[in-house]
Amino acid sequence: MANSLRMTLAITLFLSFACGAASAASKNSTPQGASGEVAATENYVGPTILNGGFETWSEGDKKAPDGWALMGTGATIEKKSSTHKEGTYSAKLRRHGATCYLFQDIQNAGGHNLAFWKGRTISYGVWIYAGQASNARIYCQDGVKNIGYNFHSGNRGWEYVEATGTVSNNADRVLIILQLDIDDTAAYFDGVTVRV
Repeated sequence: MANSLRMTLAITLFLSFACGAASAASKNSTPQGASGEVAATENYVGPTILNGGFETWSEGDKKAPDGWALMGTGATIEKKSSTHKEGTYSAKLRRHGATCYLFQDIQNAGGHNLAFWKGRTISYGVWIYAGQASNARIYCQDGVKNIGYNFHSGNRGWEYVEATGTVSNNADRVLIILQLDIDDTAAYFDGVTVRV
């Protein structure tokens, strides 16, 4: 119940910001992939994302995967085994008429709290498979601003898309957001990572 309440609060906070403000890479070793295995990095501080490989779908194959929330009028999500980069599954996000989002608030991930994130520079990334440029992206939102973002090139193949930014000192959330922005298309997402 606490997780459900936390997700509802995150969605409410996200909607309040998204409705009132405009939306605004290189690959390093990733600390946690779809399998949950952790690679050693100098600045690794524990798990920072839940179900980043989209392997767990307790609510069903066409509901948001565990740890994630889906938002956007007409948006659909689907567990896919036929097209994936890591592990066994990916998340196929489809846009229908309005921008759609799959997001997770990571402020309490790994036993941390919001104070831990404030003022910290983070790098985050995801594998994306898309057929249209500048439509599928990853970004981070802290309630004050978008903290960097990056788009898939649209080359109809898997690309690791990464961005880096610093969380605001006045942040009230730390949302990792996967988005389809402009046209009614679909994209696959897999292997989300966050490094501090």
